[in-house]
Amino acid sequence: LSISESAAMQSSFLLLKKQYRFASVKLFGKIKGKLTDYLIAIGEEGSGQRKYFYSLDAVIWAQLPEVTAEVKALCEKLPAGLPLTGDIAHTITLEAPEPEEGEEPAEPPTITEDARLAVAVNTIEMECALAPVGALMSNPLDGHVKANPNYKGLDLAAAQSLSSYVFLNCQTPSSALSGSQPMDRLESLASADSAVPAGSLCTRIDESTGTIQVRSLLWPGHVTYVKLGTPAHGYCYFGNGVKNTDIAFMLPQ
Repeated sequence: LSISESAAMQSSFLLLKKQYRFASVKLFGKIKGKLTDYLIAIGEEGSGQRKYFYSLDAVIWAQLPEVTAEVKALCEKLPAGLPLTGDIAHTITLEAPEPEEGEEPAEPPTITEDARLAVAVNTIEMECALAPVGALMSNPLDGHVKANPNYKGLDLAAAQSLSSYVFLNCQTPSSALSGSQPMDRLESLASADSAVPAGSLCTRIDESTGTIQVRSLLWPGHVTYVKLGTPAHGYCYFGNGVKNTDIAFMLPQ
């Protein structure tokens, strides 16, 4: 982030929080486009529900559209590795499906830049978001997930082990297959050491800040961080919004 972006967010996040009555507003990261880059922010309600926003200048924020199965399906038809343009008004027209015999040709579907941006953010969140084991807890009254006040942080050995982290949006295979909802949603979260493909997450230490980083090779630019011996943790993404589909060729066989 530039100095001007960091300074602008200090005030614009406060306004965003007040306008939408969020419990918190934090930075998700920055997604690069050909013409300009998109800053992404997360607004979180007291219930844990989240809304996502983008900005070009860190001052004015606009909410990203809701991601639907239909929009995701359209994005999957785009060429692999196609970058965002950086023009939020840009629209891509896809090929129209072949009409059935005797039917009129259908209008070709279109996908907007803001929809593509929303899908990229949603996919990164679903596949990458991590938290240290024990850092979160479920409120016994309403089931909402919140910070665990008893979490004291990780030591060096634990922080360097992927088994000390869980995916916030991925269930264990047994939980997903059973279809049952556990009383505590956190109990069914998949461990980071079960990441697919194996080897797609790696840890490194930043001795200058006393933090351990968990980096994603599947989504280059996504980093989860923990400050050793403290409850401080989080994640961010700074990249082009493109998944590394060549990862299988990068990992040891």
